[in-house]
Amino acid sequence: MNNPSANDPRELTFRVFGKEFAARSWGNPTGKPVLALHGWRDNCASFDFLAPLLDECQVVAPDLAGHGLSDSRSADAAYNIWQDVGELCGIADQLGWQQFTLLGHSRGAAVATLMAASHQQRVTGLILLDALFAALGSSENAPLQLAQSIRDRVQLSARQPRLFASFEEAVEARLSGSLALPTAAAQALAARGVEQLADGFVWRGDPRLSGASEVKLTWQHAEAFVRALACPVLVLLGAESIINRVDDIRRLALLNERVRIETVPGGHHLHMDHGLAETARLIGEFLG
Repeated sequence: MNNPSANDPRELTFRVFGKEFAARSWGNPTGKPVLALHGWRDNCASFDFLAPLLDECQVVAPDLAGHGLSDSRSADAAYNIWQDVGELCGIADQLGWQQFTLLGHSRGAAVATLMAASHQQRVTGLILLDALFAALGSSENAPLQLAQSIRDRVQLSARQPRLFASFEEAVEARLSGSLALPTAAAQALAARGVEQLADGFVWRGDPRLSGASEVKLTWQHAEAFVRALACPVLVLLGAESIINRVDDIRRLALLNERVRIETVPGGHHLHMDHGLAETARLIGEFLG
């Protein structure tokens, strides 16, 4: 493996629970360890813009299961967010990290909260981008939720990915809609996330990621996990984000004095758009 400058990513691979995980690493190999978790349907290129700005850190960002270049889960498995926690512990073990900071965006932020609360001795800091916890459900709806998850798994397992005529057309798919990205951000994700087939281009990623969770965590679960956070927590919310759970985030933050919330410019992908500079500044201050 080549050893480029600190700002250039290095490619890594890990094998955990029989699956191969691809990852990128930036920065000083002896710097402060930061494990970075991307959002739903993204990949580790999500941190291509932010990671090089985090001086004195070693940032390792895996493609989470079913995303990017990492393996999908087995045909009988689901994509419940708590399953990521054990896989990420395995990656941290292979890195030799006994303690580290977690940085998570969106779905990755929800996973990071579960991991930090359940592994208090290992996680020394928690940075959450435009999320704090997963979308919540109710115990009364649990039977319907499980049934929907099983139906989705069957249907999505048979679904063929959308085929694009060109790489540029695949990029265009991320330039519009409620979670539209700037061109440079969409191109970065596509460079890792788009695969060329014989008859066109497709976005990599397990279709089952679009299915319903087997179980949705409740408000009581969220309270328990947030109260259990034992490290300093920085939550950065995008001022122009369309994510509509801000009230829940602020209510949960009141349960733990370690949680600090800041609003920065940018949308949901604030670390990949015009919120980047302020996001990097606040994270740098938080990391000290």
